[in-house]
Amino acid sequence: MIVYCDTSALIKLYVDETHSGAVTKALSETDAIATSLLAYPETRATLARARRDKRLRPSDFRQALAQFQQDWASYVVLDTHQALMLHAGELAEHHALRGADAIHLASAIQLAHDLQSSPKPMVFLAFDIQLARAAAREQLPLHALSPKT
Repeated sequence: MIVYCDTSALIKLYVDETHSGAVTKALSETDAIATSLLAYPETRATLARARRDKRLRPSDFRQALAQFQQDWASYVVLDTHQALMLHAGELAEHHALRGADAIHLASAIQLAHDLQSSPKPMVFLAFDIQLARAAAREQLPLHALSPKT
């Protein structure tokens, strides 16, 4: 199984939050983790905010950042391009999403389309309820850990 993760899901691998243990276990059992290129700066920004807010000690921040950068090389990263961004704009308008969430949704839809003939199924994992609802409305299968829509 391939799991598309938005940043709200990915960050749980690096910062101890609600559901972090379950996400770590679930993602360790997948064939691949996929995400948008957008997740890189979003995750770095979230890690930095956790350090500033003292949810991560400086040493924990450095360790989390190093682990994220190591893991990033193994992720299936979907690039952004004009057609994807235009689709994201339509999705943002249609589902009342924030821009970044719309980019994640458009990326996941693109991946699902690309994997139509693949024997490995793709599921979508996000902890933002509005994004999970939009993904369900777009017929993306939701990971069991995603909020119930």
